[in-house]
Amino acid sequence: MIGVDRHAPHADAPIHAIAEHLIIGAEDVPAEIRAVTRGNGADIVFDLVGGVMFRSAVNSLALRGRLVEISATGQREVSFDLADFYHNESRLLGVDTLKRDLAASADVLDALTPGFIAGDYRAAPIAETCGLADAAQGYRKVAAGATGRIVIKPQQ
Repeated sequence: MIGVDRHAPHADAPIHAIAEHLIIGAEDVPAEIRAVTRGNGADIVFDLVGGVMFRSAVNSLALRGRLVEISATGQREVSFDLADFYHNESRLLGVDTLKRDLAASADVLDALTPGFIAGDYRAAPIAETCGLADAAQGYRKVAAGATGRIVIKPQQ
């Protein structure tokens, strides 16, 4: 698994335990991906950013690679070289998690439960807790890129 980010994750971030490679602040993400995959590219790119990262994500795909998009941060419309895309036999998948009803969400959580029990999934470390009176400040910190989770505890 290869993680890509503009900024280095917090020292306690779970990504350190699961990623074989971390690419931080790269100017040419596809070139970095190809360098760590011996020129192949990534079989699957799970793009959490979308929009501004779309072209880099497409260009990072291996032959017959799949790109999963779940967001459109920064720009909703994108462009890419369609001929390169189909010559690479790439696939683009969109997932809208807001369309999952309670039953579908329950099915996903049931499938993930063994991994949670086994400790395979780790949450980001809690950096700070705050009460409802300070919730707006907590949201501002998250929007500004705070590392770790900021947890709002209504009873605090």
